[in-house]
Amino acid sequence: MSRQTDPSLDLVVVIPSFNQRLLLADCLASVQADVALSGLRVQIVVVDNASWDDSAQMVAERFNQVTLLENEINQGFAAACNQGGKVYQSRYVLLLNNDATLLPGSLQAAVEFADSQAKVGALTGRLLAPNGHERYPASHFWQRWYPPRPHIHELSWVPGTCLLLRREALQQVGWLDEDFFFYNEDLDLSIRLKKAGWKLMYHPAVGVNHQESGSSQLIRPRAMMEGYRGTLLLCLKHYGKPVYAITRFALLLEVQARLAFLGLLRLLKPRHSGVEGRYEAYEAILSVLKRGVSPSVPDEIGAKSEG
Repeated sequence: MSRQTDPSLDLVVVIPSFNQRLLLADCLASVQADVALSGLRVQIVVVDNASWDDSAQMVAERFNQVTLLENEINQGFAAACNQGGKVYQSRYVLLLNNDATLLPGSLQAAVEFADSQAKVGALTGRLLAPNGHERYPASHFWQRWYPPRPHIHELSWVPGTCLLLRREALQQVGWLDEDFFFYNEDLDLSIRLKKAGWKLMYHPAVGVNHQESGSSQLIRPRAMMEGYRGTLLLCLKHYGKPVYAITRFALLLEVQARLAFLGLLRLLKPRHSGVEGRYEAYEAILSVLKRGVSPSVPDEIGAKSEG
C-alpha cells in the first residue's frame, strides 16, 4: 500500500498482530471506543504478520474502518510498526501491542500533553498486568517492585507496549531499527531519542491493560532467542566492542549454567517434552553466543514463520 498524505490526522494507531485473534478484537474495540471519546482525528492500522488463525479475516469483517496490511511472512515487530506508521501522515504515531486494551481517555491525555510540551519525543503510561500490578519501565531493579507514585515525569527509556511517538522525532532519529526482530527495539529507540535531545515521558492518565507476551508465548523458543540477540545487538550498537564482549561472555556463562541444570532435569525426567524443548532452545542460543551471529540473521529457529 502506498503512503497516504493526510496532514489533518492527529494520530495513527499501529497494532502489529500475530495469531491473537481474540485479544486483537478486544484491543481494537478499546481503541475505537477511546477514539470516540477523544474527538481526535485518528486512523487505526493493523499489520498482520502472517497469522494463521484468521486474525486478518476477523479485522476485515468486524472492523472495516481499520486499515489492514497483510504480510506473507512474519516481518517482526519493529518492521511491522514502521510499515504501519508510514502508511498515513499524522502528527503522532501510537504503537500498541495486540494483547493490550486502552484505558479510557488515554489517547486524548497523550496527545494533549505532547502538544503542550514540544520536546516530548515519546510518551507512555501505566502498563497494568492482569492482576492489576503496574509493569513500570524501571531504570533500576527495585522500581519493578516499588514503582514511583503515579505522576508525570521523565523516563530513561520507554516500552513499545503502548507508546506515543512524535513523527517529527521519528523523522529526525529514524524509525525502529528492523535488525531487532522483536525485543530491545524500544530500548534502542529510547537511546537514540535521548541522544537527540528528545524527552521520554510517563503520564498516569495514559495506560493499558496488558496480557503481556500474548504472541511471543506461541513461539517461546524464538522469543528467547531474540531476547539474547537483541541484547548483543544493543550492546554492540550503543556501547562498543568491549561492553559487547563482556556481555557476551556473561551470557555464555548464564546459558551454560542453565544447560547444566536442564541436563540434570533430563536425567531425572527423561522424555519430558517441556524440559527437552527448553534444552534445545538454550543449545541454539549457546550456538549463537559462541559464534556472535548478527541479530539481523535470525535463522536458528524458524524465522520466517514465527515471531
